[in-house]
Parts: sequence; structure tokens; C-alpha cells
Amino acid sequence: MLVNKLIVISSFLAMKIVAFISLIALTTSTYARPLDEILESGEIRFCVVVWGPMVGKVNPSDCLGNECAFEGPVKNLSLAFAEFLDPQLEPSFRVLKWDQQFHNEDGVTLRDESYTPALMSSGTCDLYTSFMAERAWRQKKLAMPAVWPGRYVIVIHKDRAEEFGDLSSLAGKVGAVIENSTQHTALDQMNSTDFSGNPTQYSFVQNYGEGIDAVEVGEVDYTVIGADSALWYGRNEAKNSVAVFPIGPERMNNWALHKDHTELLGKVTEFIEIQQVSKGSALDQLFKDYTGLSYAKYLRLISHGIR
Repeated sequence: MLVNKLIVISSFLAMKIVAFISLIALTTSTYARPLDEILESGEIRFCVVVWGPMVGKVNPSDCLGNECAFEGPVKNLSLAFAEFLDPQLEPSFRVLKWDQQFHNEDGVTLRDESYTPALMSSGTCDLYTSFMAERAWRQKKLAMPAVWPGRYVIVIHKDRAEEFGDLSSLAGKVGAVIENSTQHTALDQMNSTDFSGNPTQYSFVQNYGEGIDAVEVGEVDYTVIGADSALWYGRNEAKNSVAVFPIGPERMNNWALHKDHTELLGKVTEFIEIQQVSKGSALDQLFKDYTGLSYAKYLRLISHGIR
């Protein structure tokens, strides 16, 4: 009888210990992590959205989460930052859908509200490194250090070039865009002003590749992608598509992180400044691999506009 009681007590204590350890593990991974805690943990958590070839490729192609095989330019630049912080730091990568970057605790993006996105406040992500443009509603939620300048262009099927002379040509047309992306925001603004009587329509896609594919087969009238991506697709996959004119001014492509993590922000800013001026840097190599141009040549091209 005594032995049985001891076994029951031991089992009960073991369950309590396991529960306590699990609680500690959960607690340490469910709050935002400033720089000192990232360094102390030995791990930095990058979160990415694979919206196009400049970010990279994921296998399988629809994979989400931290078990995906992810490779490409953004991973290489992220690894360079991890090395810059501490050569012993272990990087991890989680693949997201675009809108998840801005979701609140209820899994909803509220553009007009100020809050820290759930993936940042929980410590699931330390940095978003797949680039996003500054928008006032995003800056209510995230710190957004600039990495490199870009510009968006309208891409159409080459056989329909005569239909698209300027931005007014988009009225009433159907465009492939990523929901809640900068392109989506810009077109929304045009729909409320210039196109209010004949708004452009949307076919939402997950990435640039889906948009290009939709143009190539005639499912949509146009898509909107970065000029850098237009260079890549023109050299590689887009056989029947052509960029016809820019939309909007130059804009910066940014990383993003928790607004309160000023020390991490300072390190990101320092890293990017070095990357921008160093020939042969990870950023320079990213542009050579992706566009066929060095970072310096790309900047000269952008400054003159891409048409």
C-alpha cells in the first residue's frame, strides 16, 4: 500500500514538474524580446513573406511556419545581419502570409489602430526582413528601418501595350495585387479619387509570381510589382509581359521590428549603413544575383526612373 502511495505521489510530482517546465518554455517564447535577450538566448527569429524571387523560394511552395525549406537573397542578407550581431547567434526563419505581419491578437489587421502585431508582441518574430514600404498605418504598429529604394511599375501582357498609355488606363481594369500591400493601398487611393466613377478591380494574389502568371495567361489586365522584380522577371520567367509605366514615387523598402526595441533598431541601422556603402557586401551581392546590376548601378537606374 505504501509503495502504491509513493508511486502515485511520484507520478503527481512528475506531472507538476513537467507542467512547470512547459509553462516556463511557453512564457519565455511568448513575449517580445529586446536585443539583450536575443543575444542571451543565442537565437534570432527572422520572419519572412515569400512574395517574389527577391525574397527567395520556399519548399514546398505553399509552406508556412518554421518547418519550411527557405533559401534566397533575403535569407542571405538576414544571415549577414545575424553574423554582424554575434557570429555565435543561431538564426531561425518562419514563413508567413503577407497580412499576418500586421495581425492583432485576434488575427485581424486594423489599419487605423495603433498596436504591436501579435507575432512581434509574442516574441515569435524578432525581425521582418522580406521588405515592406513605409505607410502611415504600418508605422503605427512597427519600427521600419530603411534598407534600399524602389519603385512600383505596371506590368501587362505585351500584346495589349496599346491599351495602356498612362495611369488613367487602369480605370475599370482588373489588377492582380497582394492584399494590404503598398500597391493595394495606392490603388485604393486612386479608386477614391481619379477612378471613383470607374474603379479598378482586384484579384488578390499571394506573391508577385502569381500576379505575373495571371497576366501571362490573360486572367487579369495588369499587375503591380517592384521595378527590381520587373528586372528579374524580364531576365527569367516573364516571356509575354512588359513593364509599361511607374506608379507612385520612389519609396524605401524596409525591415520591420517592435517599436520599443530601440537597441535592436540601432544595430539594424548600423548594419544597413555599412551594407549600402560597401562594395561586395551582402546587399550588393543580393542585387547582382537578383537584377544583374550592382547596388550602385541599380541606384542610378532608379534615380532616372524606370519606364
